[in-house]
Amino acid sequence: MLLADIAAVMNSIPAKKEELQKAFEELQSCSSSSGSFTFQWKDIDEHISSIQKSIAQRFQQLKALDKQLEPDISAVPLPPVTAKKDQYKPSVVPPQNLKSLCINMDAKALRSYIISTRKDHLAIRRDLAPAILFASDPVALVLDLFEGFANIEQTAGGEAHAIRRSCFTLLGSLHQTALDIKPLQKERARRLAMECKELVSPRQVENDVIVLLLLQLIGTFGLVEFFQLDGVVDLLVMVAARQTTVELCMNSILREKVPDLIEKLNSMGRQIESIKFVIAFNLIAKYPPDRLLHAYVKESRWWAADRGGLNQHNFPNFKGQREAIKREIFALKKAIKTVEEYHLHHAYHPHSLREEIRELKKLLAENWQASSSTRKMRRQLERTRKKQLQSWNSYDTIATVQPESRNLPQLGFGVPPSFYKLGGEAWTAA
Repeated sequence: MLLADIAAVMNSIPAKKEELQKAFEELQSCSSSSGSFTFQWKDIDEHISSIQKSIAQRFQQLKALDKQLEPDISAVPLPPVTAKKDQYKPSVVPPQNLKSLCINMDAKALRSYIISTRKDHLAIRRDLAPAILFASDPVALVLDLFEGFANIEQTAGGEAHAIRRSCFTLLGSLHQTALDIKPLQKERARRLAMECKELVSPRQVENDVIVLLLLQLIGTFGLVEFFQLDGVVDLLVMVAARQTTVELCMNSILREKVPDLIEKLNSMGRQIESIKFVIAFNLIAKYPPDRLLHAYVKESRWWAADRGGLNQHNFPNFKGQREAIKREIFALKKAIKTVEEYHLHHAYHPHSLREEIRELKKLLAENWQASSSTRKMRRQLERTRKKQLQSWNSYDTIATVQPESRNLPQLGFGVPPSFYKLGGEAWTAA
């Protein structure tokens, strides 16, 4: 709606308010009881006036913003960057403070801005892409954000996670603009990617963020050629559970690696995650989701099938059984979620899977009861063994009291070997 249209609507408010007042008074005169009206016209008038005042203030702010944006857009030319044919065309105007940071090529301040507004991630993702187009060199601005990235743990401390997230967000915005990358910029990105690769470790708390950041660098700057096929696929496997990975592959050169990723996930028993990629990339004919789901449920039952066996004390391995049951319950819950999310009811009906979960929970409760009884039995057995050991120790005491007493007991009565210690000397039976 144009400002002129909004002004016309606002100007019609007084006339409409008069019509509403007449209608109210007419209704009030027709009423047989004045007590049926819990409020008066002045109450309605105050409410409408309050709303009218709020609308007028918002309208003045909108007019001021419109006047502010017009000279800015004309005064600041778009940066002289080479764009692809499908260059990103911004549909929103970024906030002035964000735009100024990009115009000034202030990477450190831009990073701080992203971190401070990270709670409103939808707004920052919407505004970043059009904002960086105002930079004289958007690609260089984004790469400057990675300064000191390798030693970020020592320099930033608790802010390391937020900084990594800000780098990932800005990289995604750069990828969205579809700008051409110069050879020197690609080489700089390659060096950054190698630094990120050195930080990747399954034991690293921030491993998922680092892997996503590395994949974003590979996808945005087209660095697949510098990494082995298995290396890229292994990185994708690490973060395959995240929806962000699907979006990352969908909009970059990493899309070519999706079939290899699906094969790897299937071989690892992670068909639930591969289904997500199969449907997102329309590979249903090659990898039927219902078959993948059947394979996942079958493998989860196979893993949980071995509920027998004894532990090191020759008692039933209740702990192992419980872990197997819990694992199967978790797998069935994931299967239910997948069925409902991707409408795979023809493969499994959620009701039957929920019924199976209920039976497994009953089995789990029985396991706890049996485990409790066994623990009591074990404690009783340990007490018995302790008494036996004490009785054996008493034989030792008796045997070492008088060195002169050399009346040895007859062999074969089950007396422990320590009984044959006399006066500190060890006697052996011939």
